[in-house]
Amino acid sequence: PLGHIGVLKNGVPIYNAEDAMSYNGQGIWLRNAVYWENDGMDCSKGHPAPNMGPGGLAQGRYHHHQNPVAFTTAGVLLSSICTLYPASSLYTPDPNAHSPLLGYAFDGYPIYGCFGYDDPADPNSGIRRIESSYATRNITVRETLPDGTVLQPAQYGPGVNAQYPLGAYIQDHEYVAGSGDLDEHNGRFCVTPEYPGGTYAYFATADADLNSAYPYFIGDTYYGEVANDNFGIPGPGNPATNVTVPGGVTDWTGNTAVLEQVNASLSVWPNPTSDQVRVILPEGTTELVLMAVDGRVLNTWRTPAGMLPVDLADHAVGTYVLRAQGANTVAVARVVRE
Repeated sequence: PLGHIGVLKNGVPIYNAEDAMSYNGQGIWLRNAVYWENDGMDCSKGHPAPNMGPGGLAQGRYHHHQNPVAFTTAGVLLSSICTLYPASSLYTPDPNAHSPLLGYAFDGYPIYGCFGYDDPADPNSGIRRIESSYATRNITVRETLPDGTVLQPAQYGPGVNAQYPLGAYIQDHEYVAGSGDLDEHNGRFCVTPEYPGGTYAYFATADADLNSAYPYFIGDTYYGEVANDNFGIPGPGNPATNVTVPGGVTDWTGNTAVLEQVNASLSVWPNPTSDQVRVILPEGTTELVLMAVDGRVLNTWRTPAGMLPVDLADHAVGTYVLRAQGANTVAVARVVRE
């Protein structure tokens, strides 16, 4: 997606990583706004869009391309603007607490700061920095794209040097599955303070120094489906927004503003188990779901409250999530198959 991709809880728009410009204007090597526009960011890493007249870009709208925290929260400072013009930021990262809910992407899923639970299914597992699975490519020339496409000489980007270092362009990055905590959309399925029953969530990623880490908010595509009515009618001051939605996406229909509370216990035994567990379902339960920790639904039972055996023998060794839900009931338990 290009441009406006979500909104922070204070109403400020979230933009993607691009700055709408590319090398030689070809639309191939897209400029990374966080690099090229760093000197124009304020203390809390936001700035206004250019005012390009009727029908142009965003009409000077203030927005964020990256984690909305002060430059001074990082161990290595990338800007001195806070010395000249200090300002408060949306939040301050705390390595000892789950980061707060920052806002929502246009597919309806929440966006959090850079710290989360060590085990995505266990709120008691400790806190750590949640890492992106994107990496800077190991290249010295810009002649191929991250997907392996070999370019024609006229399409080459600038050489990698001090003027055009790695990271200056979007195509300098590549997704390396399993290298971090998050998927290609820069999210994962997990429990959070606001969603103790679990949700897919994006993270505003940061590096070890707590400087923003690519892709900053979300990856090249959304995890869920973006409804067209999330965007206004095109016209002066409100141009059309281009949205790239991949095949096989999930349409989120759950709550995005009302907190869903776990309000009943879910008893599971034996846990850990080698094959089968028995689940005591709370009164009012209408559905029990077995999920992998990445959010994939493995099995669903439509059942009244009572005791239900759940067979894990056909599933690999690992951690799973059982979620019981009714009209006024949500209960969740983590299950380990040894």
